[in-house]
Amino acid sequence: MAVVDSRYEKLSPQAKVLQDTVVLAQAWKKTHTFVRRHNWYADVLELDASGVCLSENLIEWSNAIAAGEYETSAAWLVPAPKNGLWCFKPESKGGWQPRRAEHDQAPVLRPLAHIGVREQTVATAVMLCLADCIESAQGDTSIPVEKAAAQNVFSYGNRLFCSWTKNHTVASFPWGNSNTYSRYFQDYQQYVERPLAVAKSLNIGGDSKVFVVSMDLTAFYDNIDIPLLVNKLEAAYENFYVEQNGDRQRADSAFWEIVRRSLSFRWRDDDLALAPLFRGGKLPMGLPQGLVASGFFANAYLLEFDREIGSFIDRKPRGRSFRVHDYCRYVDDLRLVISVDSDEDTPSNVAKLRGDISVWVQGILKKHTTPSGVSGAHLRLNEEKTQLESLVEIGTESGIGARMKTLQHQLSGPFDLDSLRQAEIGLNGLLSLAELGLIEEEKQVQGSLRLATLASLKHEVRDDTLTRFSAYRLVRSLRERRRMTDLTGSIEGESTADALRHEFQSASRRLVSAWAMNPSLVQVLRYALDLWPSPELLEPVEQALMSKLDDSQQNSEFGRRVAYYVLADMFKAGATETGRESKRDLNFRIADVDSYRIALANLASRTLGRVEAPWYVQQQASLFLASVGKTATLPQAAPELRFHRALHSFVQAKSYAKDITVEEEVVVALVGH
Repeated sequence: MAVVDSRYEKLSPQAKVLQDTVVLAQAWKKTHTFVRRHNWYADVLELDASGVCLSENLIEWSNAIAAGEYETSAAWLVPAPKNGLWCFKPESKGGWQPRRAEHDQAPVLRPLAHIGVREQTVATAVMLCLADCIESAQGDTSIPVEKAAAQNVFSYGNRLFCSWTKNHTVASFPWGNSNTYSRYFQDYQQYVERPLAVAKSLNIGGDSKVFVVSMDLTAFYDNIDIPLLVNKLEAAYENFYVEQNGDRQRADSAFWEIVRRSLSFRWRDDDLALAPLFRGGKLPMGLPQGLVASGFFANAYLLEFDREIGSFIDRKPRGRSFRVHDYCRYVDDLRLVISVDSDEDTPSNVAKLRGDISVWVQGILKKHTTPSGVSGAHLRLNEEKTQLESLVEIGTESGIGARMKTLQHQLSGPFDLDSLRQAEIGLNGLLSLAELGLIEEEKQVQGSLRLATLASLKHEVRDDTLTRFSAYRLVRSLRERRRMTDLTGSIEGESTADALRHEFQSASRRLVSAWAMNPSLVQVLRYALDLWPSPELLEPVEQALMSKLDDSQQNSEFGRRVAYYVLADMFKAGATETGRESKRDLNFRIADVDSYRIALANLASRTLGRVEAPWYVQQQASLFLASVGKTATLPQAAPELRFHRALHSFVQAKSYAKDITVEEEVVVALVGH
């Protein structure tokens, strides 16, 4: 007897599948796991309540889909800082701000979205029904890079965790477990290695010059047109159905109507006033950044674009001066390997070549991403970020990607104390390279002399990616070294315990400094505070953030939103992670975790006292205060705080059931306990 009902062996894009409570339950499971792990601004109490009340919720959601009444609720805006260099200038308020040249436009924020559990679950269920189709169309990322292009493998970012059959041509997404996307580092490593491997393997003679071209899409998710996306999904599945020769069921029209509804979002009316803080002074209407399935659907949007660019491999586009040898993409980052015939003008015509490539790629983007009847709404390249790097500049075994791979291998074990110390030296070196690369990227070069850029850093890995990679592994290495260290010994008159504490503190300060140069990397700040949670480390961070909140200038809303974003993440980390491992290690006391939590609680109370504090700050600050047994008075009129009001009533040993159900109150009580 089959263990799995035949209805669930292979999901098909049909309305009856989408409204099946079993499918919705597994979609909720994947959603719950992903959101709790990646969306720090999520309402964890809402997630907990949705789990306890899941049976009732699934029936309600299924009935709404079946009756054709399903509509998405409004998304809640979370303004986030974008990747970029900040610096310290005495003339600025607080002395800390984004680095800008006089002619630069004002910095903008990134529109993250908080999506309700119901909306997340239904969108994930749509993804489950289309997963095998879209992943099969993109190909298996584990195929060796030298063979990938022949199998139409171009996309490496936001790929689902799949198994493969039929010679790596058909994907099977295990929709019944909690895994969603594949391991980040494995796919990213393939993406980084591929252009270099292809470029170094070329045998084109001495009359040609090889370049690796790096390109970037502007506001990728924000500019995805939902009706066009649904049309692309429909066409992709029709092709998949034909290719599988009866092994799949046909899609039905009712399914596609539900897809349109489940991917169409609007912003809350309360958020519309914040539009000037974002690119173009408006809130985007594309795929929300924060929807679990957005990465999957964004890849589907570029399927045809990827295929057409890839079709030019090993040939020269008509009327162009270059020959294409490879193409790959990681979300919104594009890499091309091209060659040009070398002549006396080639060295001085790099700018012209860059423009020629940009025009060609932009033309194909326009062809495949222009909505019907809406001219000018296609995706666009950020031409300022297009870079050409000759193979002689980056094609060495000592490249950043190779060093990352070596360090990753060193920290995969088995290891000894000396190997961990060597790895930490290498990771600190990568941190420094990331900071230098960020400075170089922002530096304004005066004039057009090539000598000015001769020594510019050439990284095949983005600076923010390099910083996150190094920070996480530096913390991990130090913790592994602590487990292997004999704390009773001494080194040159200093106890090994004190020496290790000094290294913990030094690394933590180093990470805070790295975050200060790029405040969008709040994850790096969390690593630092978890490694050495002390009031002395918190105080300068608090001072910098509060200087933004106390800025009374008219144009200071940008700084306030950055500060609130960082504070909210710090409070969430304080409630769920910061200092937990340190408290458990009774033989190795570092910093003063209790004093740190007291200082952070005082900061949370003061932040809650600000009437303009956004809802996501209030949620995370109140969650942290409850975790340390402190009460908070929350606004009664704010519906987004209903679970948190109940939690603080529990902290005060009071019953609360004003705007939550009895079942939800039980969940909150369990969390509080």
